[in-house]
Amino acid sequence: MAVPSSPHPAGLRRVSLLRFLGGRHDPLRFLSALGLESGRGDYARLGRKHMVLLKHPDLVQQVLVADGAKVIKGRTLERARFFRFLGDGLLNAEGDAQRRQRRLMLPAFHRARLAGYGDL
Repeated sequence: MAVPSSPHPAGLRRVSLLRFLGGRHDPLRFLSALGLESGRGDYARLGRKHMVLLKHPDLVQQVLVADGAKVIKGRTLERARFFRFLGDGLLNAEGDAQRRQRRLMLPAFHRARLAGYGDL
């Protein structure tokens, strides 16, 4: 995903390179720990590459819906160890493949369907 080169893009908290590299050994634990920490999101800069973890629903909506056509996830995301298990799913897909998968998922998130999930 393209991120502005400012010191703190979109008000996200910077994760140290050392902590980021330490997360390679247990990526699920690393991502879970970041997810539990407060804030709108986190990012790490590795040279010219950026890793971004968005946590605030408004940011996720902006990236996946409002600006979805403009977001380029990049080859780094496809090769990352902690994304290999996701395969060619909605999170990794881009362009037409992402739009097709998103349309398949939309009915599950319709207002009427969401109300029924609470009963389960």
